[in-house]
Formats: sequence, C-alpha cells, structure tokens
Amino acid sequence: MDVSLDFETRTTIDLKTAGSTRYAQHPTTDVWCACFYVPELDDIVVWRPGMPHGVLAELAANPDVIFRAWNAAFERRIWREIMVKRYGFPDIPLERWRCTAAEAAACALPRKLESAARVLGAVQQKDDAGHRLMLRMAKPRRFLPDGTPEWWDTPDRVERLIAYCMQDVR
Repeated sequence: MDVSLDFETRTTIDLKTAGSTRYAQHPTTDVWCACFYVPELDDIVVWRPGMPHGVLAELAANPDVIFRAWNAAFERRIWREIMVKRYGFPDIPLERWRCTAAEAAACALPRKLESAARVLGAVQQKDDAGHRLMLRMAKPRRFLPDGTPEWWDTPDRVERLIAYCMQDVR
C-alpha cells in the first residue's frame, strides 16, 4: 500500500541557507501537522503534536507500506529527526520512501508541485493562498524579549494550514 505524506513545519532558521538536514535537526524545528492519504480509508488523516500516534505509527511500522512524498528527502529528514527522535514514532527505512518529485522529473515534468499540477491539467491544484500562509507560519511571528519565538498559532491559522497541507496531499 502507498501512503502519500506531507508535513508543515516551523523553525527559527532558514531552510534554503541551512539545508534540509540542519533544518530538521535544529532544536526550534517542529511539525505543525502531518497529513497523509490512506487508501484503505480513502481519506486524508491529520496528525498533530499532542495527538496519539494511532494509524500513522501503524503505517510506519508496517513493512508493506510505502511512503510517497513530493521531495521525499525533506519528509524523510523530518520523519527521522522530529517524528522518531522527538515524538517516538517508528523509523521508516529508506527503501520504503518514494519521491514523487523525482518521478515527475523523470517524466520531464517540472520539479515544483504547482507547476507539475498545472502542466498536467490536474483537477487538484496548489492552494496559493495556503502557500503564502505556510511561508508565514514557518517562521516566528516575532521574538519575545527573552529570545523565545512567538508563532502564528491562532486556531484559525492552524486549521487553514492543515487544509493547505491536505490539499498538497491531494
């Protein structure tokens, strides 16, 4: 069974300058949510910090489950550095990951999800407003006088970010 997975994350460092490994390992990096499509349920499931591990842990522990993600190297690093080390999920071996961006590139499609979806004329398209919100929520809103980051974590923004993540999975 193939499970499509996407994370939305936040941190105080810049992904482009740090690279995905340093980004995932940084102590301020955390997961806003993980959204994943489970074919057996024909549904997208959401996991957030503080929730039980549930079906996501069961899928991770199942050697017959393949995890698919656009730019899977990022999701793999977040999985290993945050989900396994911080939240106690089982590790997912490298051979159980598939990169849909690499598959698209092998078919001469664009490497950006929104461009590939547009070129293919896919019914599901990238959520541009959600993308802008994700970029904002990936960084602190501000820093308190003691240096503590304050996040864009109002319930309405978090729910909108989850909707964006679910659309990326679609």
